[in-house]
Amino acid sequence: MKKIFDVSPIFILFGILIGLDLLLAAYIYNIRNKWLLLAAGILLAYSLTAGIIMFLDYAKKNRKKIRNLTDIRKSMGFSLSLSWILNILFSVAYLYLGLTSNSLWFSALGFFYIALSTARMVLLMEFKHDQPVMRSEYRKYVECGYALLFMTISLLIVAALIINEHQSASYPGILIYAAAVFSMFLLASAIHGLRKYSRYNSPLLSACKMISMAAALLGVYSLQTALLGRFCTDAEFAEELNMASGTVIFIIMITLSVYMIVHGGRKLVEHQT
Repeated sequence: MKKIFDVSPIFILFGILIGLDLLLAAYIYNIRNKWLLLAAGILLAYSLTAGIIMFLDYAKKNRKKIRNLTDIRKSMGFSLSLSWILNILFSVAYLYLGLTSNSLWFSALGFFYIALSTARMVLLMEFKHDQPVMRSEYRKYVECGYALLFMTISLLIVAALIINEHQSASYPGILIYAAAVFSMFLLASAIHGLRKYSRYNSPLLSACKMISMAAALLGVYSLQTALLGRFCTDAEFAEELNMASGTVIFIIMITLSVYMIVHGGRKLVEHQT
C-alpha cells in the first residue's frame, strides 16, 4: 500500500489539475461521456488521497517525535475519544431520522454508526492500561472484528437501497465539494495510519486503524452516490458503478472482519499457553 501512494509532488499536482480541468470542462460544455467523467474522477480522487498522505507524512516528520509506544497510545486515545463522541452523535441522529421518517436508509446508517461507536468504545476501554497487555488487546481485536462484520451487514443494506430503491446521499449546493474533500481526507488518514503503525506490532493500534478504514469506505461510497446523483445523467451507468464499487467495498470489509476474527483468535490461543 505504501508504494501505491508514494508518488512525486509533480504527479500529484498535475493529477489534481487535470482531473479538475476535465470535470470543469465537462460541466461548462455539458459533456456527458461517462468514461471520461469516470477517469477524471478516479484521477482526482487518487491525486487528492496521495497528496493528503504526503502532507500527513511531512507533518509527522516536522513535529515532535513520539519516542515509544506508550506516548503513541496516549495520543491515539485522545483522538479515539473524539471520534467515539462524534459516532455516538451520528448514530443518534440517523436513528432519530429513521424512526421519524420511517426510513430504512437512515436506520441502516444509524446501525452502522452504532457498531462503529461500539467498536471504538471497546478499544477505548483497553487504553486504560499504561502498558500493552497482549492477551487483552487481542481479545478486543477479535471483538472489533465482529463489530466490523455487523458494519458490513449495515453497509450491504445501504448498497441494496442504493441499487434497488435508487436512494442516495445528497448535499446541497457547493457542500458536495466540501464533503468530497472531507471523505478523501478520512480515507487518506486511514491509509496513512495503517502505514504508520504497522511496524509497532500492536493489535490495539491495528484495530483502531481498520475500524477507521471501514468508516472511511462508507464515506467514500456515500460520496460516490451523491456525485453520481448530481452529475451523472446515465441512470444505468450510475447503477452499474454503484454496484461494482459496493461489491469491492463489501469484499474489503468482509475480508478485514474475517481476518481480524481468525487472526485474533489464533493469537489468543497462543497467548493462553
